[in-house]
Amino acid sequence: MNLFAYNEFGKLISAKNASRSQDYFCLECKGKLRAKQGVKKIFHFFHIHQARDCRQSKKSLEHTMAQNSLLALLPRGESFLEKPFPEIGRVADVFWEKEKIVFEVQCSPISPFEVLNRVRDYNSIGLTCIWILHEKRFGGYLKTKGWSLDRIPHYYTNMTKDQEGFFYDRYFFKKRMVFLNKPQKIEKKQYSNWPKEIQNRLQNRSLCFEGDFVSSYLKEKPHTEDYFKEAKRKTYAAFRHLSALVHIILKNFGWR
Repeated sequence: MNLFAYNEFGKLISAKNASRSQDYFCLECKGKLRAKQGVKKIFHFFHIHQARDCRQSKKSLEHTMAQNSLLALLPRGESFLEKPFPEIGRVADVFWEKEKIVFEVQCSPISPFEVLNRVRDYNSIGLTCIWILHEKRFGGYLKTKGWSLDRIPHYYTNMTKDQEGFFYDRYFFKKRMVFLNKPQKIEKKQYSNWPKEIQNRLQNRSLCFEGDFVSSYLKEKPHTEDYFKEAKRKTYAAFRHLSALVHIILKNFGWR
C-alpha cells in the first residue's frame, strides 16, 4: 500500500491528490500504480501488476496507520512520509529531516540480514535508523529470539487498522510508553557505570527518546532498576509455569 508515487514527470504525488484514471510509478520498484480508496482503507496506490519483491506493495493497513501516527507526532514541515533516498536505493517510512532520523515500521517477517543492511545504508548517508516493530508480529519474546535486537535501535507499537494504539519500549514483559518526538542524545562516557541492561541498549545507539528505559533511568534510577528486576522475575516465572505445564501434558499422554 503506497501513500506516495511519482507521476510521469517524476514529481512526488500524494494518493489523496492523485487521479484514479492516471498511471503513477512506485518509489521503490518503479512499477505502474493506480490510486484508489476502499470502504475501510485510506487513499493509497496499488500496483497494477503484482510486485513480489517490492516492499511498498506489501504494506498492511496497520503499517500505514503507524506511519500516519508517527508523522502526526513529529513537527509539521520537518517530517515526511515515504521519503526516497535514491543514492542508497531506500524509501524511508517516515523521515524527520531536522533530526536526521529515519523511522522504519515493520509489521511483516524480515531477516536480521535485511535489517542490518538497511541500518548500514542509512548510516552511510548520515542518518539514524529507528525500527518500529508491530507487536502482532514481534510482540512475544520467542518471536524475537532469533533477532539481534540489542544491535539496532527499536521500539514497538500496537497500532490497529483504525489508528488506535501507541508506541512503547519493552524490557521482557514490561512496557513503557515512548514519545518519539522527543529525542535525547547520549554520550558514551555517560553510561560506563550503568547497569548491563542499559549498556547493552546503547552499544549501537547515540540517542534515546523520552519515556523509554534509558531516559527513565536518567531521571529515576532506583525506580527503573526495580523495573528490570520485576521484568526478569515475571519472565522467569512465566517460563517455569510453561515448563511445568508442558511436563504435565506430556505425563498425561504417557510421553514421559
